[in-house]
Amino acid sequence: MLVTIIGGSQVGKKLAKMLIKRKHKVTLIEENKQTAEQLKKELDTLIINGSGANIEDLKKANVDKAKMIIALTENDTVNIVSCMLAKQLGEPFTISQVASLENITEKASNKKVPEQYLGIDYLISPQQSVISEIVEYIHFPHASDIHYFGKGKSLLLGIRVTEQSEVINNSLKNIDLPEDSQIIGIESKDCSFKLAFDDEKVSPGDIIYLVGSPDSIKKANIKITNKEVENQRIIIIGGKKMGYNLVRELEEHSKHHDFMIKVIEREHKQCEVLKRNLHESIVLESNYFNQEEILEANIVITVTGDDKTNIINSTIANQNGIDTISEITNIQYEPIYKAVGIESTVNPSLTTASQIMKFLRDMDIETMSIFQNGEAVGTEIVLSEDSSVINKQVSDLKLPSKIKIGAVIREEDMFIPNENSVLKEDDRLVIFTPLNDQNSVKKYLE
Repeated sequence: MLVTIIGGSQVGKKLAKMLIKRKHKVTLIEENKQTAEQLKKELDTLIINGSGANIEDLKKANVDKAKMIIALTENDTVNIVSCMLAKQLGEPFTISQVASLENITEKASNKKVPEQYLGIDYLISPQQSVISEIVEYIHFPHASDIHYFGKGKSLLLGIRVTEQSEVINNSLKNIDLPEDSQIIGIESKDCSFKLAFDDEKVSPGDIIYLVGSPDSIKKANIKITNKEVENQRIIIIGGKKMGYNLVRELEEHSKHHDFMIKVIEREHKQCEVLKRNLHESIVLESNYFNQEEILEANIVITVTGDDKTNIINSTIANQNGIDTISEITNIQYEPIYKAVGIESTVNPSLTTASQIMKFLRDMDIETMSIFQNGEAVGTEIVLSEDSSVINKQVSDLKLPSKIKIGAVIREEDMFIPNENSVLKEDDRLVIFTPLNDQNSVKKYLE
């Protein structure tokens, strides 16, 4: 499939790399000449120094032949115009990034765009996507990845193994996990990912990826981390646009959960805005390095827009046994977050790229989630009536070692399959592979 990306920022570059890895043809249009030249050195694909809002530049990128146009510049107007012009040249599916969905539509994040916004098939807001991800992490504050499958019936969770964990030095087959859960993969300290097998041993610093029913994963999370989720005293450091909208979202959730929320903002004018518009939260006008307040929390969320500030505050919290969730503003800082032990991070570039990748799935793939920093993928595949694997045992599929069935969802039930499990029509298989091997899954299920 030919995909045209407009905008070579962090998210555009990340998405291009993921698409190329999955053997898609990619053209990328970048307006900044210096950035375009750098992209030519990093990406083995056609890079055009131009604008998506210029129809001649779109023609150079062969947009008339593209199946998908993805506009990811920092300028909402350029993104929208790019999609509209692309529709004049061909019939691509168009995705436009916008700074805030509130400026475009009153509908919730990432919903189908109303018909009056001609030329755009789908709007996506990185900010709203990150906020939704942070809210999920609050329920699993020790996690590195959280993904749901089967309309919430199955949950994938990545958990860092600490020195205090009772599973250290155990082989996977000897770890006593709750029923309806299993370990499907391990990321070692060198950031390499591999699917899990019974003789694998767990070491401190590994990230264990579990899949199962949400209730069983919650129990497994407590077992591995030796921590239970308490009534959450949440400190949000940074009250600008991201922090403000996050607090508003959490105030909605606090109606159903026991949240106590404080937000720290250093600018007086913004504090006044927060105080006028927030109803359940405490607003503190203070510098961002407020150790006294940090030590009173059990979850610290850093969304200051500055990675160095986020890292310092998260490190202070970590060293005092306080759970942290941090926004990574610049993807180049990601290794530093990991090096200092900050596991629960949200990366707008990866979050946005992963959401867009879902549109590139085959028709029989219900859900697709990218995890482990874009190196692994979970796919939910529905077995149609003409699938050759219906009424066969899992062992009959002869799956290679790089493909693992993590869960099966049958009607309203979810179960962890074994080699003797028999597959049925309309079963939803939750399958995990490295991203490079995701395209090979289908041939084993046809």
